[in-house]
Amino acid sequence: MSHALTSIAAAPSPAQRARGVTLVEACAVLAIASIVLGSALPGFDSLRQRHHLQGVAAQLETDLHFARSQAVALNRSVRLSFAGSGAHACYAIHTGAAADCSCTTGACSGAASLLGMRRLEGKLPLALSSNSASLAFSPHFGTVTPTATMRVQGADGDEIRLIVNIAGRVRSCSPSASLRAFQPAC
Repeated sequence: MSHALTSIAAAPSPAQRARGVTLVEACAVLAIASIVLGSALPGFDSLRQRHHLQGVAAQLETDLHFARSQAVALNRSVRLSFAGSGAHACYAIHTGAAADCSCTTGACSGAASLLGMRRLEGKLPLALSSNSASLAFSPHFGTVTPTATMRVQGADGDEIRLIVNIAGRVRSCSPSASLRAFQPAC
């Protein structure tokens, strides 16, 4: 004889049937999430500004290398000339004399030719400055006259310096302690 075991389940109680979230629970979760996000947003803004600072400094370093390599490749002097200041600074990479090309108009005069141009235009909270208005890269060995230090500075005071030595080599550093993980100290 076999006895089949059967179980009779009790009907679920009304408390077991309701599996949703109450309005009070949903509001508590939203309040906690908004507090966590609110405390994290300043950190994200600082991180975003740091990435913009590093990006502009990296672009300037790339353009300095480009100007040096173009001088050797074209077998003629190539200049990187700065105009404007702060958040409205720009620079042009060109052949010819320092005054032959204007990065504010984007045009060159005479036999000079524009090889590249970059503008900050105040879109980012950054400032660009240089202690030299124009650098001339020589076609012979890629040397530069004069040597220069360029500064890319963020609104929070963080700064990356690009230093071009007489041989035309570029190195970057930062006096800012918050950038020490990314840049050597100046």
